Formats: sequence, structure tokens, C-alpha cells
Amino acid sequence: MPLLSAHQRINLIFRTVVSRDVTMLLRAYTTYVRHLLEHNTAVWSPSLKQDITSVEKVQRKFTKRLPGYRNCSYLERRRNLNLMSHDFGT
Repeated sequence: MPLLSAHQRINLIFRTVVSRDVTMLLRAYTTYVRHLLEHNTAVWSPSLKQDITSVEKVQRKFTKRLPGYRNCSYLERRRNLNLMSHDFGT
């Protein structure tokens, strides 16, 4: 299942990448995790709220673990990191 694999990859990034530079961690996320989520057809044309929620959950988990972003709301994290939402373009 792609989402399980995405969560595993997030954990692997935080365990193996020594640097805590947000830019580097974000690059690892977009390279190794995000493409996995975007390859899933439910992301390109999400018809169920459940599909959108599943994908957003992965991105929420990653951004909350970034240094300096733990106490920010998800909207603030998304805005500051310039990440898109999968919730119909918001």
C-alpha cells in the first residue's frame, strides 16, 4: 500500500539524514515521498474525502516533524514551506 510506504519513508528520512536543515529535509520529502503519493491516481483525481485525508495525513506528519515547525498550524507550515494541499487546490 503506497501510504504505508510513504509513512515508512518519512521515518527513514528522519532516521538517516544527519542534517536538520529544513531545505534538505524538504528536498528528501519531495524526492522520496511525494512522488510516491502523486503517482497514485486518487491524488490526481480525488473523488473521496477519505482519499484526500489519507494523502494530507502524510504531509501533515512530515511537516510537523521539521525543526521549528512543531508548534505551527498545518496551514502555517504549508504556507511557510510553500507546499500545496491536495484538498482541491487549497
